[in-house]
Amino acid sequence: MIESIEIRNLAMFNDTSHYIEELKKINSFFGINGSGKTSIGRLILNPTQFPDCKINWEANSELECRVYNSDFIKESFSQDLLGVFTLGKESKEKELEIKRVKDDIERIEGEITKFDNCLNGKDGHGGKEKELDVLQNQYKDIFWRQKIKYGSDFGIVLEGVLASKERFKDKLLQENNDNDASLCSFEDLKERISTVFNKQLVAKGLIKNISIEKITAFEKNSILRKVIIGKENVDITELIHKLNNSDWVKKGADYMNDSSGLCPFCQQKLPESFRNSLVEYFDESYEHDLRQVEQLADNYYEEVSRVQSVIQAILDERDECVDYKTLEELNTQLHLIASTNVERIKQKIQEPSTIVELDSVESVLKSISVIIEKANQKINEQNRIIKNIDDERKLLKSQVWRFITEEAKNDVDTYLSHKKDLEQKIQSLQTKIFDQKKEKKSKANCLLELEKSQTSIIPTLEGINSILSSFGFKSFKLALGDNQRSYKLVRENGEDAKTTLSEGERNFVAFLYFYYLLNGSQDESGTLNNKIVVFDDPVSSLDSDILFIVSTLIRELYPSVLDDENSIKQIFILTHNVYFHKEVTLPKGIKKISNNIAYFVVKKCDGYSDIIKAESNPVSSTYEMLWDELRREFNFPGSVSKAVLPNIMRRILEHYFQLVGGIKLHDLHKHFDGTDIYRCKSLCSFINDASHSSFDDYSYALCDDAELREYFRVFKDIFENTDQIGHYDMMMNKG
Repeated sequence: MIESIEIRNLAMFNDTSHYIEELKKINSFFGINGSGKTSIGRLILNPTQFPDCKINWEANSELECRVYNSDFIKESFSQDLLGVFTLGKESKEKELEIKRVKDDIERIEGEITKFDNCLNGKDGHGGKEKELDVLQNQYKDIFWRQKIKYGSDFGIVLEGVLASKERFKDKLLQENNDNDASLCSFEDLKERISTVFNKQLVAKGLIKNISIEKITAFEKNSILRKVIIGKENVDITELIHKLNNSDWVKKGADYMNDSSGLCPFCQQKLPESFRNSLVEYFDESYEHDLRQVEQLADNYYEEVSRVQSVIQAILDERDECVDYKTLEELNTQLHLIASTNVERIKQKIQEPSTIVELDSVESVLKSISVIIEKANQKINEQNRIIKNIDDERKLLKSQVWRFITEEAKNDVDTYLSHKKDLEQKIQSLQTKIFDQKKEKKSKANCLLELEKSQTSIIPTLEGINSILSSFGFKSFKLALGDNQRSYKLVRENGEDAKTTLSEGERNFVAFLYFYYLLNGSQDESGTLNNKIVVFDDPVSSLDSDILFIVSTLIRELYPSVLDDENSIKQIFILTHNVYFHKEVTLPKGIKKISNNIAYFVVKKCDGYSDIIKAESNPVSSTYEMLWDELRREFNFPGSVSKAVLPNIMRRILEHYFQLVGGIKLHDLHKHFDGTDIYRCKSLCSFINDASHSSFDDYSYALCDDAELREYFRVFKDIFENTDQIGHYDMMMNKG
């Protein structure tokens, strides 16, 4: 069944969505000609031709649609009528077998619908497929947290997936499945990225390391711990030893050459032998030791300066492989220790007899050497990377993704577990649907063969001819076409009658053909396919007798439709004919009809159509009774009180023009001129509450036969002037 219809940009309907909802098995649409009823039928028949409109099917199960309208009549008479195949009555057993197979197909369709609802939801946007979609969208956001967390640090490695949550998720899951790279720390990856993806990276030479041995050898020289004094067996030796003033005496001796034989300290005349004693005391051995100390001072200073120059050159180079901060600290320590040592050696030169201990710079120099070695290791690594840059970048990318997948491991495992469970359920449902469709196809083929063996176009021909004859259409009938698979209309003498039929005759034949087609098919198969049926004004151009039989035939469909005993699952009736509407919407004696019929009114307003759901039958019996009274007075003057006739006409106008819409009641008088304007206003006065005027009083007080005839005339002219005369003629000619 159709559950609802959305109409937009269709014929007289504007671009606002108009909804037809709460549809039932029987659906009645009443509206004047030109209001858009036929367009509704065409939409049901071919929804794809109207992209702005939408039909919503129960359980998303679309059924075959058959529509009786002017298009069907025109198409039917454009060529010989195709034969209508129906099941024969000869074999009850075969008919029961066909019904059993059809029931099996319906059961299978029910199973398919059940599985499809579980898979896709009743509206096509739910079920397990929707759950999987929700899961994937949910984890797109969860996995995206890794991009937010590491995007700034690993951005250059993650290029290509940084702008799309979908691509990032897909890449993460792929790497989780395929990546077997080693797991590295965040700090290591970040540092290597700055190297491997450094566009300014070039190969470089190693840093020359410093020499430690020379400086440490100088610091350990024994001369620094030797007490350097003069010769032992000189006459002044005992005194110098006693006074422990060897260094003081040596300084004094240096001044004697300029003191003219006087003591440099006390200015007394020194004996000649004293000079000789000093020379002998500070002999060549003493001078040799002293020169060793002086030479050590020069060598030590020179070597320290050289090492510091090397270190300073390294610092000036600012190579990123070098630990500058530590190197600068160690260089400062080296400078301080070396400076102190130089001063101590100088002190030894000044006081050769003193023992000097130097602070060792060995540990500082070893630390500096380690820094240089580490820098060289990095340089070697960089050079190796540069040599194999493509492989290194590929490896690093793999290791970065390995790190990210490890970070997201719990989320990935949870996602994959839920995804696997849903996919298994989806696969199971798809398999069940496939199997059910396969079984349905097998049953359909079986049904096709059964129907082919039991169908014939003869029963339809005989049925239509019987009805035509019963209602006095004896000048023509249906006959088999030359190909024995179609019908042709012929006169009693066998001449072709198709082109000479009146409009009413053509329409009646077309209706009967359509009616029999509802329980048949234009092919040997498909006679029992479930379907939706639309009757669009089937009594157009038919007289009252034919209107009655058409109404009766349509009503006869209701019980089997309501009880689901027929292939017709839903009926739409579109009409502007009040009597036909009454006949098909107020059928007596049919159970379940009251709860299974929906009423709609198609109205025109301001040039556009609208559809209004009516809670009860919009064409009431009261309205028909009003016309009955008016017709009785028209046919038998004086049979109805003159006091109520204007009121009857007012109530008819009120009911009809409010029902069909498109015409504003208070504007009806604009279709007249002269005194007819006032008569029209008087007739319409009851339409608007509290709108009575002096003209109404005049109407009641002075309504004689002549005045009444004028009201009759204006009443008819209202329908004439508003292009509704067809309704007037239809209502006045009945009875």
